[in-house]
Amino acid sequence: MQYATALDITTAYGNLSPQEKTKLVRYAVGKISGTSFPEPLDLIHETLVRMYGRTRKWPLTVPFCLFMCLAMKSVAEADRSSNESKLVKLSSHESTSDQSATAPNKQPSIEDYLITLEKLASAAVAVDLARQKLSNDQNALNALEGLLWGLSPRETCTKFALSEDDFDAARHRVSRRLREAGRTVAESTARRTSTPRETMQQMQALGKKKPATKPIAAATGQGQQARAPKRRM
Repeated sequence: MQYATALDITTAYGNLSPQEKTKLVRYAVGKISGTSFPEPLDLIHETLVRMYGRTRKWPLTVPFCLFMCLAMKSVAEADRSSNESKLVKLSSHESTSDQSATAPNKQPSIEDYLITLEKLASAAVAVDLARQKLSNDQNALNALEGLLWGLSPRETCTKFALSEDDFDAARHRVSRRLREAGRTVAESTARRTSTPRETMQQMQALGKKKPATKPIAAATGQGQQARAPKRRM
């Protein structure tokens, strides 16, 4: 999978239309509650910083706006979780009656961090794959668009002029395509990770096999017969 460079990110953000930038701001508005980001632009800028630093890597096969939304959601959730952990830790210091009941402030391991990044990239690829499968289904694309931008069902119906029945049917089609895309991405990821392991296991198995040798007795007998001198007449 090929990821974007700093130049790719700068170019993509600079090429956003005013409507796309407005969409990003609207999406950020719905994600900053409970975070340390006072304004939606703060979340957008922080997400871009993470993308430049490659802690949020953008797969080039995924549309920029789509990945920005998924990345903003990830950044906001991580920040919100961090704030909650700090509150728990502060509460545990202030409590004198039952400190053992307070959950510890556990920092995620590097393995957890890498898994989160892999899930983010996989989710972006799966959504883009589902969108391609729904390319001829406008109602489903509209339902997916509303889902990605955090719109409520009523807001989605109003924005795209959908009836409740049309929206409900489209949402089911979107759900089916997303599940299919998710399985496809998961299987592809499993193949990439299992191939090196299987190759190593095969090499180890070959290394344990003993080389084939000829029976010593037979080889010795044949050698003696070959070296036996001829009797003089």
